[in-house]
Amino acid sequence: MHTPYKRLENFNFEGRVVVELGCGPLLGWGPMAIFLGADKFIYEEPWLKRDVLFTDEIRELYLRPLFDELTANFGARQTFEIFLEKVLNSGSMPSTEDDRVDIIISNSTLEHIPKEDLSILLLKYRQLCSEEAVYLHAVDFSDHQSREKGFGDMYEGPNRPRHGLNFLRKPDLEDVIRESGFSNYSSMVYRSSSASPSHPDWDCYEIADLEARVVLFIGSIS
Repeated sequence: MHTPYKRLENFNFEGRVVVELGCGPLLGWGPMAIFLGADKFIYEEPWLKRDVLFTDEIRELYLRPLFDELTANFGARQTFEIFLEKVLNSGSMPSTEDDRVDIIISNSTLEHIPKEDLSILLLKYRQLCSEEAVYLHAVDFSDHQSREKGFGDMYEGPNRPRHGLNFLRKPDLEDVIRESGFSNYSSMVYRSSSASPSHPDWDCYEIADLEARVVLFIGSIS
């Protein structure tokens, strides 16, 4: 919100088709996007169990309090029944050939996808994008192991996937994004941690890129 990005207004959910990569078991950004007027919410989440979403516990202990909080923050925009129906009708893929994706979001997801699979995934959604489509990916480059979420022992061994991470660094991910047909407006370092190239595999990176712990990748289609 504090960047001079000329496409910032395109992140408005109203009337948009929104995709979240790795939305988690409770649809991640989906309920908020739907509440704020998204036309459709689409997700990529292999571990989501839709039958769980339809339980009374999820409705009463999660979706209803979330609806109340959104209403308190943004005003009464729809009834809970309409909101609930739209959330539960969210889909895992575009339902028609006319569905053009307008916003792509992910939060601590891209670092868990192998590079070759990530390229395929981003290219798939690039081909579904509208002309004004934008994206925002929050990527956590830490080791995902220690309580402080620092870098732990990730530099002590060869650069190969461990702990379910692809071990791409900030410039690597920028390359994958561009090669998939997206334009990277900004790679904003949100959090940093001290680091050093303690293994030869990391010698090719600038220290600032190794220290980048959480990065927000923002951009649009090329």
